[in-house]
Amino acid sequence: MRRRVAFFLATIACLSRTLAAVHGAPLTFVLPVPANWQSATHIRLILEGVTLPGNVPLKLRVTSPGQDGQEVFVGSTGIEALGRDKSAPRHLPVLQLDVTRSLRQLLENCAGKKNIELRIQAVDGRNNPIPDLTWSCDKARWEIQDRDKSQ
Repeated sequence: MRRRVAFFLATIACLSRTLAAVHGAPLTFVLPVPANWQSATHIRLILEGVTLPGNVPLKLRVTSPGQDGQEVFVGSTGIEALGRDKSAPRHLPVLQLDVTRSLRQLLENCAGKKNIELRIQAVDGRNNPIPDLTWSCDKARWEIQDRDKSQ
């Protein structure tokens, strides 16, 4: 019974992310604050299982709500189109965004936070949401490189 409930909840989570992306709303992920963010030399946001159309150039823009309610820029990555006639969905297993500086600033201004809400939106070159674009992302996680390990 527990497996069925867990499967049901996972299915709902995946569907809600996909539906949000279809309607232009950002996908939302809540990640724990990395324990060693202050000593990290590099902090990367890893996006796994991104699927999007092959014929649309875009940026995935990541923001987080700030203390004042305004969106705080965290990072972005550009994705080139494969070609105008390549509309079939394209799967990108892993995308990496270096968010070291912006995440530090965000966390310094929000001391004591345990989790960070990240909003990921597909936008054009001028940061305008792309209407009616269907895309998805399966998972987001941190990748931390510590000072101790880099020496």
